Amino acid sequence: MGAAGPLRYLQMIYGDAQSIHKGTLIESSAVAPQYGGTLDMLRLYDAQGEASWQIRARIISAVDPGTLIDGDDWPVKSDQAVAHAVSSTVYGTPASYFLSRWYDGELITHSAARVLGEIMHLAALKGEGTAKALTDGNWGYSVGGRLRALTLGEDNAVAVYSGQGCGHSAKVTVVSAVDQRLTVPGLKDGKRIEAVAGVPLRLRMPSVACKS
Repeated sequence: MGAAGPLRYLQMIYGDAQSIHKGTLIESSAVAPQYGGTLDMLRLYDAQGEASWQIRARIISAVDPGTLIDGDDWPVKSDQAVAHAVSSTVYGTPASYFLSRWYDGELITHSAARVLGEIMHLAALKGEGTAKALTDGNWGYSVGGRLRALTLGEDNAVAVYSGQGCGHSAKVTVVSAVDQRLTVPGLKDGKRIEAVAGVPLRLRMPSVACKS
């Protein structure tokens, strides 16, 4: 039977769930296009580190483009928490399983929790689109062919763009996990900004000219 068995049961579960409540979100770790129509979100599942989550997210974005990605967070270690929160905020829906200590036992400080909360909050502003691993090592997220989110720095900052229409300027919200100077694509003349850890920056971008 191989994969036919899980496929059959996922179809049954999905169909029954939708018949009971339309809009129910079904999550699984079945990463293959043949499972299309049996789930709404793919969970990256437990990994031994951020590198493994990155590889799994790249596979999903290539094999199942447009499918929601559950960033997972278990078992994340203290030295990887920022990078994982930043990248999963852009390519998917970030998750956090820890309240007081990370998986390796390190204490989660109030300031660290606040910064990560500000970063992960941006995920809800992206809209429904497609994640893409970029050639420079960053992640991008596009909606309708337009960039809506981007990782910045060394996986320690996130930029989320608002919609941009003819004759109107867009806005970009940037949150960094550390104090740093950042170059944000789309700002006039490649302007660099001063980012303060955990403080959202809302910037206006140049307006788009209308086509005649």
